[in-house]
Amino acid sequence: MPQFQAKKLWEAATVSKTTERQDWCVSAGHISQKLGGRYYPEGKSFEPTPPPKDQNELRAVAAEVITKAELASTPRSIVVGRSLSPIFDSYRKAYTALGEMPISRFFVNSLVVSIFSVAWQLFVCSLSAYAVSRLVSPTWSRILLLFFIGTMMIPGMVLTIPNYLILKEFPFRSLFGIPFPHTNLLNTFWALILPAGASGFAVYLFKGFFDQLPLELLDAARIDGATEMKVFTQIAMPLSKPVFAVLGIMGFMGSWNEFMWPFIVLQEKELWTLMVGLYQLQNSAGEPNIVMASLVLGALPVILMFVFFQQYILEGIVMTGLKG
Repeated sequence: MPQFQAKKLWEAATVSKTTERQDWCVSAGHISQKLGGRYYPEGKSFEPTPPPKDQNELRAVAAEVITKAELASTPRSIVVGRSLSPIFDSYRKAYTALGEMPISRFFVNSLVVSIFSVAWQLFVCSLSAYAVSRLVSPTWSRILLLFFIGTMMIPGMVLTIPNYLILKEFPFRSLFGIPFPHTNLLNTFWALILPAGASGFAVYLFKGFFDQLPLELLDAARIDGATEMKVFTQIAMPLSKPVFAVLGIMGFMGSWNEFMWPFIVLQEKELWTLMVGLYQLQNSAGEPNIVMASLVLGALPVILMFVFFQQYILEGIVMTGLKG
């Protein structure tokens, strides 16, 4: 708004004839107070003063308005004392916005859950894919692969209630009518880690990579007396670093950004993950700058992972054929 008014002032100052300048001022919306006023950034208003009498005075007023309008649109941290400290005030406020529970606690919770979820998923899915790829007949391999692909067609929200009931009475209350010892895993980190181990997409990607491994190399290890677990851990896994890196990054991102499931199974504030904490912070903090600062903090770990592991990610994309 100040820049627009300054532009109109300058246009009025460049009109040569006095009558034309007066007609222009009237047609501009009767802004005599603003045309002859002084702009103050603090109050964002014009102080009414007598309108300028000649063209030179009008030009001086326009130049002053342009200068102060530019200062008003400049970031406060640059204008006031040339200090950058006000920029970080929002981050300091976001850190303690939830009172006695700092946001670093939610960072640690999300980090623990994400690391263990990724490790559990890579362990379960890699073993399953290796068995489907190398330890069963081609017929059963195709059938099992279709089963894992079929699980990818089930929406995640459909599994919310079954997962909730299973974790409430894990592993199950009774077996064939016989009471079975069980425990309630809700409101624990296990409720987030255990369901992450089942991923049809990870099994599908692992199997496609294991199928490309040279069969002669694996058979040579078996002839030398290596067990199947040694073949997997000492030969198949070292050759599969790219696909492990890709699925590790994808699993970490999925676990880190997960909101609905942690929001359902975690009731205690001490166990909240970062996404749940940010949701509560957005509801309690009225200042948008605090909310935006907290979102930036939440995105930092994922950005850093891409920066440090981009070589493995690109290599895995090329070798696994993952596109799009």
